Amino acid sequence: MKNPTPKIEPLAIEYVSTEQIGSTLIIKLLGPFYISHSVGIDESCRCDSISDGITKVQFDFSNLGFYDSFLLVFLDELEEKFLFREIEIEYINVSDTIKAFISVQRTMDENQIRREHLTLYKFVEVFGNGIVDKYREMRQMIEFLGVIFKTFVKSIIHPSLIRWKDFPNYFYTTGVNALPINVLIILLLGFITGWQGAIQLKQFGADQFLAPLVGFSIIRELSPIMVAIIVAGRSGSAFAAEIGTMKVSDELDSLDTMGFNKIAFLVMPRIIALTLALPLLVLICDLMGVVGGLIAGLSTLNITIASYFSALGASIRMIDVVYGVVKAFVFGFIIAIIGCFRGLQVTNNAESVGKNTTGSVVSGIFMVIVIDALFVVLYDKLFM
Repeated sequence: MKNPTPKIEPLAIEYVSTEQIGSTLIIKLLGPFYISHSVGIDESCRCDSISDGITKVQFDFSNLGFYDSFLLVFLDELEEKFLFREIEIEYINVSDTIKAFISVQRTMDENQIRREHLTLYKFVEVFGNGIVDKYREMRQMIEFLGVIFKTFVKSIIHPSLIRWKDFPNYFYTTGVNALPINVLIILLLGFITGWQGAIQLKQFGADQFLAPLVGFSIIRELSPIMVAIIVAGRSGSAFAAEIGTMKVSDELDSLDTMGFNKIAFLVMPRIIALTLALPLLVLICDLMGVVGGLIAGLSTLNITIASYFSALGASIRMIDVVYGVVKAFVFGFIIAIIGCFRGLQVTNNAESVGKNTTGSVVSGIFMVIVIDALFVVLYDKLFM
């Protein structure tokens, strides 16, 4: 006796109807397949009762009514279940309009998936290219330092290689012109440090420690690093913009054509000027920072000018002053190197000038902070 064929229940009377012919299940799509009807469709359109003997499912579109993009959601959900059971799927009686609609919608979905993969790929690509670019820049910077050192050695033997008549102008621009803003900022920093310190010291009757507090803060750290940051934003960017503009206007190519060494002609005067100007700025700003602390102390504590400077002289050693000046010397050299290097990296467009000018400021400030951290560790190991 043959086993009776299992009864196939319709998936959803109001949305689809089903018919079985042998091992093929025909699902006639009726609709309407609107997103607003999605709850009803999800609850009524089930395929759990389909016989295990079915090997093929045909979706019949001949009676399909109204629909929107939810039709694709419905089809994808059923197809996933059929494919999981290894049932073959076929579309029949599909009009050109419906065929175009399904094709466009599925292409959009594929593009979305592709874009998501491309987004991840793009992130990895950008990250990797960034590392490669930084490695390339570091390598170029090391080569540039080698050229600077080579030119400096040659200039000792042949001083005429360097365009010395530009040195006073650069020294005046980076040093004298930068003095007012640096003095004002360090004076205010000294005042702020002294005021905040005086408030705390006053609670414990430790007025005599205000001078050492301000002295150490200003002379060893605040003055060199703040002056360097200001100069990086002021002179470092100016060097990058000047040399970059000359490159855009083909002036550097003209120098090469005439046989001039552009490193000795343009870069060395700027480096020497800024390297010598920054320590002098720091020395002047050290004094102004200490004066700012004195003003704060006289305003809040019971101290005198004589007692303030007496305590300052007793606590601050000459090595502390030299330490700040040496840091300023290194800061000036690094800022000038980075500014000139960024200027030479400019390509032949105005956008590159702006990009490298900004890069000179960011790189200069970053290197100032890194070198200052190294100095702090070395000072602690050598002199403390």
